[in-house]
Amino acid sequence: VCTAYGAGFFFIPGTDTCLRISGRVRAEYRYLEPNVRVDDATGWRARARLNLDARTQTSYGTLRTFIRYEITRNSGN
Repeated sequence: VCTAYGAGFFFIPGTDTCLRISGRVRAEYRYLEPNVRVDDATGWRARARLNLDARTQTSYGTLRTFIRYEITRNSGN
């Protein structure tokens, strides 16, 4: 466990680099009363976020690398 940068960080084996992996997922489902029979009455949405935060101490201070990946998918109404 790498406590120098806060909760959730751990050492990458064989290095002095601390890494934290975090994220979230959200999903929604929706039903709307259709006006006509051929209308699509259902739909869904999914959203996800993945965060990678790496930190290493150097002689110049802390070197930080941060990557955030976001994706959204919609379907239906």
